[in-house]
Formats: sequence, structure tokens, C-alpha cells
Amino acid sequence: MSRKKDKLFSQNLKEFINAIRAGKEKETARSISLLENKDPLSIEIMKQFYQSYNKPYIIGITGPAGSGKSSLLNLMLKELSEKTEEKIAVIAVDPTSQKSGGAFLGDRIRMRKLINNQNIFIRSMASRVSFGGVNTAVYDTAVILAAAGYQKIIIETVGVGQTEIDIVSLADTTLVVTVPEVGDDIQIFKSELMEVGDIFILNKSDLPQAARMEVLIKSLFSLKKEDDSNIAKNKKSENEWQNVLLKTSALNNQGIDILVKEIENHYNYLKRNDILENNKKDQLKKHLFNLLQLKITAKLLSKFNQKQNLEKKLARILRGETTPYQVVEQFIDNNLKI
Repeated sequence: MSRKKDKLFSQNLKEFINAIRAGKEKETARSISLLENKDPLSIEIMKQFYQSYNKPYIIGITGPAGSGKSSLLNLMLKELSEKTEEKIAVIAVDPTSQKSGGAFLGDRIRMRKLINNQNIFIRSMASRVSFGGVNTAVYDTAVILAAAGYQKIIIETVGVGQTEIDIVSLADTTLVVTVPEVGDDIQIFKSELMEVGDIFILNKSDLPQAARMEVLIKSLFSLKKEDDSNIAKNKKSENEWQNVLLKTSALNNQGIDILVKEIENHYNYLKRNDILENNKKDQLKKHLFNLLQLKITAKLLSKFNQKQNLEKKLARILRGETTPYQVVEQFIDNNLKI
């Protein structure tokens, strides 16, 4: 075994893998760190886990900042942990710092009440890589956590931008959280979220504006149902899942039991219709495309910085001798042959 392995682990790689499979939290956390840091050892670790990948049930939760997702998640975890002995992991996908590339919010700060529960593992992760695109470590972290025995994995995102939508699309059940205060400009109503959302949650439903927001969301459900019927009448199944709207108040601990029950209903629907196995293939496909985008972009950017005299190109653009489009097109034509 190499000195590097000796330094990172006090045991050999096989023992390290076995420790993760035995559910050891320290080794599980370290393997995720290796993955995020793109350590070469992470590739060897992932090879082992992909050979016997038993897909867990993945729940995605997203919504605008300030909608109370973390508070709801805390209460959900409490409710779930009281009803089952299953191991549950949370991947809290936070906004990415442009300077450090890291996550702004700390999992230990937001969910400190759950730290001592041995069946709950919480990990923060940045949403994007340094040059854009979905952080592919999110999916591979789910693979590691599945190997460590976590039967349910919850992916929480901050915001409802395209990156967050791409991340929660890796889930089997997607929860979309909103609140009355967001008004008519709510991003949650963009078509992508209406497509990926399974259970919609109107949090802070005790506020006066909640009734108006409830009517608005239900009207959007009706519009989506009409669009679906017009576009693909022959493809829609009679027992297809219908969007659900639930009202909760994290502050008053209201509606959490109903939410957990509805998640169970959706899981049973997926299982009954053999959708979970199909999801495994679809989610892996999305991961492959994200990984491909990451690798190609990284190699092209590296080559662009090394092979092109960027300062000269910038100067030519500023002098009006060429355009950014011409520079990029020329680079692609010279370096990407398809």
C-alpha cells in the first residue's frame, strides 16, 4: 500500500470499504470528503460500490429561500425517526461560494438537534462545481450512503434555479415548498418545477395570505393537467400520480404527520407501478450526462488556458479585430472533432 493510503487511512483500502459497508460514520464521511476533493482514491472506492449498488429511496426537497425547508426537514426527520429504525441520510446542497467553491451553510448549524441520532447522517455539499454545472458528487454521495446502509436519502436544495431543479430531478419523490409571502413572482411556478414536483407544500399556512396562494397553486395544477391531457392523451395512465398540495406550519408543528404519510403514499405508488427501478436507470443517465459535461468542460477549459494566448485574444477583441464568438468557435473547431 502506498504512503498516501497509509497517511489517509490507518487500515488498508479493503478494510476501509468494509467499514463503510458496516455503517461506520467516520469512514463514510471521509469517503465523501475524498470524493468532493477529487482524490484519486475516490475512484477506487466508487468502483467497489458501483459493483453492488443497491439504490436507496431518494427524496428531494426544494423551494425558494426562506420558505422554511430546513425547519420542515427537521420536523420530518423527527417524525420519521420516531416511526422507523431505518437509517436516513440528508445531503444539504447549499449555494456555492464563488471564491472558495464551498457551501455557505453548515449542516451542523441548521440541524444540530439531530446530531446525536445515530440513524441520521447529515452532510452539506456545494451545489455547483467551480466552472458551473451540477456537482456530480451529489449522486455519488448517494451511492456511498446506500453502501453504508442508509435506506432513505433526502436531498435538500436552497433556491429553485436550474441547478437546484437538476439536482432534485435525481430524486424519486420531490417535495416543492412555498410560502404565502412570495406573491405572484414565485419562481416555483416555472414549468420545470411543476414537472418534477410530486408533493407541493404550502408552509406557513397559518398566515392570512395562505388561502389566496392555495387557490393559485391549485389553479396551476388544473392547467398542468389540461396541458398533459392535450399533449399526450394516449400516453397518460389512469393511475398516474396526481400532484398533491399540503398545508403545513413548521413554526407550529402542524401538518408534518400528514406530509410524512403522503411521502409514504408516493413511495407505495412508485413501488406498485415498478417506477423505482425505472428511476434508477433514469437517474444514472442524468448522472452520466452531468459527469460527461463536467469532464469535457474541465479538459476544454484547461486546454483553452494552456494552448491559447488568452491575453492576446482579449486584446484583439478589445481592439475590435474579432469577437468572443469567433474566438470560441475557432477554439472548438480546432480542438473538438465530432
